[in-house]
Amino acid sequence: MLEGFQRTVERALIAVELAWYYLMSKLAFQELMKPIKQRGRKKRYSLHIYSFKKFGFTKIADILGELAAHAIAGHKRYLITYYKKSRTERAGDYRKVIPKLSLFSNESDAELKEKAKETIEKLPKEALLEILKIGKKHLKE
Repeated sequence: MLEGFQRTVERALIAVELAWYYLMSKLAFQELMKPIKQRGRKKRYSLHIYSFKKFGFTKIADILGELAAHAIAGHKRYLITYYKKSRTERAGDYRKVIPKLSLFSNESDAELKEKAKETIEKLPKEALLEILKIGKKHLKE
């Protein structure tokens, strides 16, 4: 049973990596995909799928401390120490970290839509036409 589960996990990892490289191959991300020189055949890039894990680990360590960051990352040596906290305490820790890891603010969707609408309404018509051209170009890709 464990073999089947492990195989499923490995397939999911491969699928995520393929999706990552497909996304990063798009024109909009070309500037981010800078190859790193190193030995071996496999290409490596300065921004990779583990960049986000490193970013998250750093932010968590800054807020909660390195010990909690190791535990959240799943490093076995630190798990026992971290999980002495109650479920409520751990939830509180996660709430402290969310604002530093979130792409969006805590504003409601309605507030965000209203702000976006106001911003778009302030744009000159030439800018709106340019945005439409860019959008159409990317849809064709």
